[in-house]
Amino acid sequence: MGSLNHITPLRSAAENMQKLQEPGILSSRPEYADMVKFRNFIVHRYERIDMEIIYSILRNKLPLFRHFITEIRES
Repeated sequence: MGSLNHITPLRSAAENMQKLQEPGILSSRPEYADMVKFRNFIVHRYERIDMEIIYSILRNKLPLFRHFITEIRES
C-alpha cells in the first residue's frame, strides 16, 4: 500500500482510475472504465436501478472486480 500513500484524490472516479494507471499501480484495462460507469450509474440513478441488471453485471463481471481488488492490495 506504500505506492498509494502519496497520491491525492482527484475530482472524479475516472480521473482517479487514470491516475492510478499512469504509474502502473493499476493495469490499463478498458474494463476499468466500465467499472467507473457502473459506479456512476448506481450512485446517480439509485432510485431507478433494475436489480436484474445489477445482478447480471455482478454475476458476469465479478472476476474483474476481484482482479481490481488484487491489484490494489498488491500496490
